[in-house]
Order: sequence, then C-alpha cells, then structure tokens
Amino acid sequence: MVDIGQDGELNVCEDLLNSKLKMFKEDVLEGTNRELAGTSLAEYIVSIACSSASILCLVLTLMTYVLFSELRTEAGLNNMFLSSSLLLAQVSLMITSHIFRSSTMCTVLGVVTHFMWLWMFSWSFLCSYHMFQVFTSSTRRTSSLQDLFMAWKKILFSLICPSAIILTTVVGSYLASAGKEIGYGRFSCYLNSTLLVGLTVAGPLSLVTIINVVFFTKAVHKIHSVRKLQSIIKKEEQNIEWHIYVKLSSVTGAFWTVAIVAAALNNNILQ
Repeated sequence: MVDIGQDGELNVCEDLLNSKLKMFKEDVLEGTNRELAGTSLAEYIVSIACSSASILCLVLTLMTYVLFSELRTEAGLNNMFLSSSLLLAQVSLMITSHIFRSSTMCTVLGVVTHFMWLWMFSWSFLCSYHMFQVFTSSTRRTSSLQDLFMAWKKILFSLICPSAIILTTVVGSYLASAGKEIGYGRFSCYLNSTLLVGLTVAGPLSLVTIINVVFFTKAVHKIHSVRKLQSIIKKEEQNIEWHIYVKLSSVTGAFWTVAIVAAALNNNILQ
C-alpha cells in the first residue's frame, strides 16, 4: 500500500491515507475531551453560572429597550445591537463548547460563533465612535432622514467587517490546505489553529480595544475641560462624573484588555 516508484516518488494508497487521517482526528478529539474532563468542576460551574447570568442580563436589557420607546434613540439602538450581538455570541460559544465531534454542523457553528464575536467587536467600536462624536463634535444631525441613513451605514459596517475577516479566513485556509479545509471545525467547533485565533480574533479585538480607549480618553478629556470652565464643582458632582467615566469605559470595551492579557498568559483566573 506504500511504495517508492522508479521515479523516486512515494506512492500511498488513498484509503490508507484517509483512514490514518481519521484516526488522527479521533486521537485529537479524545485528547481534547480528556483535557476538558480534567477541568475542575468548580471552574466549569462558575463559567456556566457567569455566562448564564450575563445572558439573562442581556435579555432583560433588550426587553427594557423594546418596552420603552423613548430609550430607542441613536445611542439606545447602538446599545441594543451591542447587547444582541454579545447575547448571540455567548449563546453560540456555550453551544460549541459542548460539541466535540467534527462534522459539518460543527464547522457551521464555528463560523457562526466567529462571526458573532466579530460582530460584537464591530458594535463595540461603533458605540465608542458615537460616544466620541457626541462629546467632541461641534455639529449635530437634525434630520430624521440623516439618522436613518446613519443607522443603515452602521448596520452595513457591522456586517461587512466580520464577513470580510471570515471570507479571508476561509479562502486563505482553503488555498493553504489545497482545498482540504476552510479553517473551521477540524479539531473543534471553532477555528482550526492558534494562529488563526490570533490573527482573526485577538488581532481585531486588540485593534478595536486600542481605538476605543483612545476615543474614551479624548471624550473624558473633553468632559473634564468643560467641567473646569464651571466655577465650582461640588464633591457629589465629582462622584457623579467618575460614575459617568466608569460607564463610558464599559461601553468602550476597555475591560477587554483583561481578556487579551488572560489569553496571552493562558491564565485561567483572569479568563
């Protein structure tokens, strides 16, 4: 089934090669299962509990925006899309984390999970950009038609950016593997390699986080400059100001820096 021809080329039976590849995939999946089985029960319970609590809070947030129309301003719609994308990303991640066998469905879930997280990163950027505009721009849109046009521009932007990254991942992986894979679902229901995770998840996340922190810094500087023009700032008002800063930092996604550090150091506590 394996021999060397007269021209010096190695000839391998296709059935043998396919069977060995199948055995290799099964060994990798078994290793992944053993690794997951070795994860402490307490860590697993805490992870599920925190994810469930986050999903519940996101659902309640969306219900609030749906029930009260006065909240559905431009900023409110941004928050609705951000909450929706984060909700879908967490749900898809919870589903894929409990599927270990490679299949077409696994590959599809991997693509969907990747898209949802990238979609959430896009809306995090858009929320930060809107915050930056509100506090630094000297002009305001007055036409409802302008608001509608801007809303559609944001939606298209939030969809095009993740789609472009995923398309690049699929095409690049397909060409690099000579048509054998598309970058998803080979060993798990996600990206096939750490390199792909770094380039298509950690890379965009780092870029968005840096830009958002810059937006946040400039917005805070603008707020502080305006407040300094006032004659007296009471202590209570200063506390309110700091609360505003904390809320703005959560919108910008500045806390994603912790996730980046955790991934780089492979620190389970930070994760």
